[in-house]
Amino acid sequence: ADRGLLSLDNIDTLTTLADQGGRKLEFILAVPARRYGELVEIFRGLAFDEAGLAEAGFAAHRLFVAHDPLRAAEQSEKRRARIAELGCAGVRTGPRSGGSSSGGSGAGRGDRPRPPGLRPRCLQPVH
Repeated sequence: ADRGLLSLDNIDTLTTLADQGGRKLEFILAVPARRYGELVEIFRGLAFDEAGLAEAGFAAHRLFVAHDPLRAAEQSEKRRARIAELGCAGVRTGPRSGGSSSGGSGAGRGDRPRPPGLRPRCLQPVH
């Protein structure tokens, strides 16, 4: 379900009705993430101006794309850091390999210290 979004078919119907009545229908469409795959070739051909804007066509409509490389890099870095944080949390809280998960010490493989070269990636220093 689109959760309140209009489908392209509904937009086409509304546009046709407005045209028949001599009116102009103006709107802004958001493209749902599940449709990004349909835009790959369009995105490859985009030429951004100095303001970071590009225009193309999609489903017989004008498509405007805004891109801020600095903000994109910032968001990517935050996303990578969060993914790494979640991965490390999984290493710290995940089940022990080969041992019991009861929390006790003893015969479980996870209780033995690992040689430095075999530590989980998230515990190694970042260079």
